[in-house]
Amino acid sequence: DGSHNAKVEIRSDDVSYFNAGNVGIGLTDPNSTFMVGGSTSSGGDISIANTDTTLVATNHLGSILFKGKDDSASSYGIGAKITAICTEDWNEATSEGTSLNFYTTDNSSATNDLRMTIDHNGNTTLYANQFLETANPFLQFHDTSETATSGSGVFTIMSDEDSLKLLGRNDANSGNVSGISLYR
Repeated sequence: DGSHNAKVEIRSDDVSYFNAGNVGIGLTDPNSTFMVGGSTSSGGDISIANTDTTLVATNHLGSILFKGKDDSASSYGIGAKITAICTEDWNEATSEGTSLNFYTTDNSSATNDLRMTIDHNGNTTLYANQFLETANPFLQFHDTSETATSGSGVFTIMSDEDSLKLLGRNDANSGNVSGISLYR
């Protein structure tokens, strides 16, 4: 009868797709939805590029978007993303300053909130809506024998309405680090 389900469709209207199976680039046996392989010691690379020939500070180089949808609508919501942003005017191979911004979305929201930035010097800034509003841990560093849900953390930052507390675990594993409290 001539009917069929296309597994690959390449169209001229900028909408092409693979409708089934796994996609492999640089390999013949992909075992996940999208897999990139390479035959050198560095493995496969995925590149996201801004093709503008004049990149200036604040231009976005690209983003990785984590999306989903809960109905048959054609749009997808963005639950989280990582964005690379130029921190200076670019000159290839001599001036390529870039920061990475990490975003997540709160429950009962559709707004991506900036949670962490790694700047061009490697400095990390953490952002949190609950900072100085709750006694729950704001940040915990764990050793390799612990997970985020077990153990008390090697180093913990906690806050309440009036203070910020920097706490070290008082045992042999942490070197008997004591706490510091900062008050406003």
